[in-house]
Amino acid sequence: MKKNETLATAFDTYTILGQIGGGANGEVYSATNRNGEVVAIKIVSKNVSIEKLKRFKNEFLFGQNHHHKNILQTIEYGLGESAFFVMPKYDSSLRKLMKSSEQLDVYSIFDQVLHGVEAAHLYGVIHRDIKPENILVRENGLEVVVADFGIARFNEQELYTNVNTKQSTRLANFEYAAPEQRRAGQVVDERADIYALGLILNEMFTEIIPAGSNYRKIGDVRSEFSYLDPVVEKAIGQSPESRYRNIEEFKMDIGARRGEFIASQKLDVARKIVIPDTEILDPIPVGGTKITNKDWNGGELRLRLNHVPGNVWQNAFNNFGGHESVWGKGPETFHFEGMEACIYATANEAVRVRDYFAGWLPRVDTRCREILKQSAEQEQRKKRTEYEAKVKAEQTRLEVLKELNQ
Repeated sequence: MKKNETLATAFDTYTILGQIGGGANGEVYSATNRNGEVVAIKIVSKNVSIEKLKRFKNEFLFGQNHHHKNILQTIEYGLGESAFFVMPKYDSSLRKLMKSSEQLDVYSIFDQVLHGVEAAHLYGVIHRDIKPENILVRENGLEVVVADFGIARFNEQELYTNVNTKQSTRLANFEYAAPEQRRAGQVVDERADIYALGLILNEMFTEIIPAGSNYRKIGDVRSEFSYLDPVVEKAIGQSPESRYRNIEEFKMDIGARRGEFIASQKLDVARKIVIPDTEILDPIPVGGTKITNKDWNGGELRLRLNHVPGNVWQNAFNNFGGHESVWGKGPETFHFEGMEACIYATANEAVRVRDYFAGWLPRVDTRCREILKQSAEQEQRKKRTEYEAKVKAEQTRLEVLKELNQ
């Protein structure tokens, strides 16, 4: 169809914007509805066989009747020169996203694909043609749907028409076909979809579809995801019996291996942690605490120091032990206001109290440093204990996970 041509259904009219895809059995266009909303329209090719037309109908009805966030929904259908149906338009396909320079959140994208395929399987539908072109995405993979159930095999409950896709129906892209799909007379079940998913998972990291036994593995390009290599190897087993039995088993193995890998990383990080010596912040100026000014007024003696005595220094001042004093005016009788030590003293007492106070200062400084050192050693012991407990916990968790995954 050409730009600005229209297609009508019973409820809306669509104006063609341009072609966005196509294949042997149909073409896909972008279009706008009467409200100006952009949609995608799939039109079946003219003169297709009755069998293909019935499969086209099956695909539409499957998307309309099964609502799952990771399966492409269909909106409505109509008849022009050919049959067509309308569906939401997505920004791109996984194929295009893989070719872009964007860094993919592979785990999130693939998880959504697994959910979509699993939902189809639970509905009794085997896709049989899973490939990056049939996985549609929005916003660089934040929203992902599985599309194009054109050659899917439906069970009896999903058979809206009297057609069954033949086992020998050739796939549009044979690269992702499981070995049993390449031979006539073989049973094709959900494990064929699992095979294709394994190929795609590896390709999302390596940009190469695995072939043979010496294919490029995920760990070769992204070592932090090397735990996925055994998953791919099992998913693409040559015989269906060697693969995962279903998507649930596939997902569980990914989750288990991912959990074990993360636990191993945490243990490795924990073991490499270096506990630094706790820095001792000495609040005492070089040369020690000194009296820089003296004042006496109305019976109050005020001795100004060369720093503001903090809590640790004041604690040391009150507890340095074995001091001498005059007239009962020991350290416990002083109080501090900013940088000043204050005490009530008579005119006759002021000088001697000052002299005793000055004699205490070196011992107070020594005691202050002792308190700080003890505190630092205690903090160091606490950190070491916490570190050892963390390593032990991570080691235990890893051991349990390995046992669970055996």
